[in-house]
Amino acid sequence: MNTSTHAESRPPCTVPPQIFALSFFLLLSSCATLTTPDTAEDVFEPLTRQEEYADQEPPADTRAAYLIEDEDSAENTVVENEDVEERSGLERIPGTDRQTPREMVASLPPAPSYGKIPAEKPAVEPVEETPGSVSRFTPLYPPLGLEVAEEKLPQSFFDDLDPGTLRESIRRQVYLLEMKDPDATVRLGNLRVTQGRLLDTLIEFRNLLDAGLPQNVFEEEIKKRFHVIPVGLGMNHKVLFTGYYTPVISASRSWKEDYPYPLYRKPNSGQAVEPSFERALNSRRDYGFHLIASTRPIDLTREAIDGREVLADKNLEVAWLKDEMERYFLHIQGSGFLQFDDGQLEAVQYMGSNERPYRSVGKMMIRDGIITTGQGSMQGIKRYFREHPEDIPKYLFKNERYIFFGMGGTGPRGSTGAELIGGRAIATDKRVYPGGGLVFVSAEKPVLDANNNIAHWEKFSRFVLDQDTGSAIKGAGRADLYFGIGEKAGAQAGRFMKRGKMFYLLVK
Repeated sequence: MNTSTHAESRPPCTVPPQIFALSFFLLLSSCATLTTPDTAEDVFEPLTRQEEYADQEPPADTRAAYLIEDEDSAENTVVENEDVEERSGLERIPGTDRQTPREMVASLPPAPSYGKIPAEKPAVEPVEETPGSVSRFTPLYPPLGLEVAEEKLPQSFFDDLDPGTLRESIRRQVYLLEMKDPDATVRLGNLRVTQGRLLDTLIEFRNLLDAGLPQNVFEEEIKKRFHVIPVGLGMNHKVLFTGYYTPVISASRSWKEDYPYPLYRKPNSGQAVEPSFERALNSRRDYGFHLIASTRPIDLTREAIDGREVLADKNLEVAWLKDEMERYFLHIQGSGFLQFDDGQLEAVQYMGSNERPYRSVGKMMIRDGIITTGQGSMQGIKRYFREHPEDIPKYLFKNERYIFFGMGGTGPRGSTGAELIGGRAIATDKRVYPGGGLVFVSAEKPVLDANNNIAHWEKFSRFVLDQDTGSAIKGAGRADLYFGIGEKAGAQAGRFMKRGKMFYLLVK
């Protein structure tokens, strides 16, 4: 036999699969018993939750709040995509500087709860043995890093209104804030804060009210528990206050000769068009041209709606009013009550606008010299147009912004969704200040006589909630105080234009 030929005809030498698998398993087993350096655990084991946070979180002193550096440019500067503080009521444990509040909670032994004091349990409880003393306050948040000179703070936190109205305003706003994302940030002047911190501020302040403290102890506790932040324009924090109210206006459900001025609901896309006709030249259908009918979007300016009546007969009217200026100022206020000729009183609410820019009629009239600054109130403007009705289109049509309405509701609501209480709400520019914020204001208010004329002015101060906004309220130095419902509130709001002070409270 030719052995060389036989060898060439055999297949290559291979290892049976079973033997190969067994050999590979034994090799791995021997590798697993090798001695590794002390640092091998850092190589093979995943990071703990604490290590992940330590690597990813910014230093604690940068998470509390975020200052916008240039105070004078507060109206134009917005910080985007910033990390925000962790919401925790724990103080830092010595030796855990790199730990976040979340890590500290994870490292503590089990307990029923951690974090802020529950809303139903007062945070402040006077001690019976020593009247006027209160329980110790534990900060809920890391330090804010914002120092305010004592002379810039209010000399007193006296409130000139019934505290029951303040409690009710807080209750309504807390209900709405509890439905928001607690980690979402909003702007407060040169800061960015979380919705959760605004909620905690209201809860802590409500608990302080419920404690029933003497005024001097109450004021001391405010300074202990809250940052009091002056806001406004420039280093002197200037704020110009004006007023608004909810009018009660005579109305009809149908057009009548003495009720000729309609309020409209917002048109849909099909209703916001008008017919258009174009000439078709060189047409075979006639000897010159014929008209082609089509539609085009309506130019929804105030002049087009009220002057050319482009929305008439589209089933958009919700009510008709007697007076054109009453209709115009209802647009300015945004909501009101209609007293119908059948005796029914119903709320009418803001339901959108034409998205055109707002221009102040009063400022235009003052600029043209037809009224003085002292006559630029709502009452002064109405008086002028009663005497000069021919000037109404000339000025009103220059303010192109137009408001659409809907019937229903229980009362006036602000932009936060909360029903407003007279004297307890302000409107601000929401690009600068947060909806739902707790604010302390001071200025001068008009005091009326029996005929709703101003008898005199007196200083006032009170806590209010930032619950609304308005197209005429722009920038850090403007605020609109809500006076309430009806003729008296209108007499006060229409004449109210004073410079004053405004402070936001933020829980520590």
